[in-house]
Amino acid sequence: MFVSACKTLSFSPEEIAVQEGAIQLVYNNYQTAIIEKKSAEAVTYLDGNTIKWYEDILKMVKQYDKSKLQQKDILTQLNVLLIRDSAPREDIQKFDGRSLIEFCIFYGLIGKESVEGIQPYDIQINDRTALAKLEGKDGDTGSKIGFSYEKPTWKLDLTVLFPYSEIALLNTAKSYSMNEEDFVLMVVQSVSQKRVTEDIWNPISK
Repeated sequence: MFVSACKTLSFSPEEIAVQEGAIQLVYNNYQTAIIEKKSAEAVTYLDGNTIKWYEDILKMVKQYDKSKLQQKDILTQLNVLLIRDSAPREDIQKFDGRSLIEFCIFYGLIGKESVEGIQPYDIQINDRTALAKLEGKDGDTGSKIGFSYEKPTWKLDLTVLFPYSEIALLNTAKSYSMNEEDFVLMVVQSVSQKRVTEDIWNPISK
């Protein structure tokens, strides 16, 4: 977990309204950057928790074999395999957390469907973090997104959203009557548009 060493924030009611506006603005900026595939800009709106999550994903891409990876949740498995399938090995060796996110945005692994037509509402600020519900054209999505105050501004914490994504993936797998392994491989193959072999479970060694 990313921890700020700064002092506790305290907002008056008037200041809370200002902070809510700042949170909405950073979301809107991120949303626009994703839709326009401005990957380098989009990363600047993400917080330390999100960057760390992708750093951990990168480590698994490089080091985890099938047995270790299948101990992780289905969202993690899917991200690791999608990156192995789509990113050149030489690029993987050069990535850090930020550049990995840029790659995922540019190549559509983090796509506009994740933000298009979706807006935060009912923003609840608690010191240096905030939670917001998400709504789309059909109303509340049932998901939440997080924000962290990293001086001098608010940034998105996508890790708050991931448990909801995990539930959605598991429910989809269940609807297809598929186990996790078969479902993950099906999704990767659908995105890849080519046959995926068992080799995808092998780590990308240096």
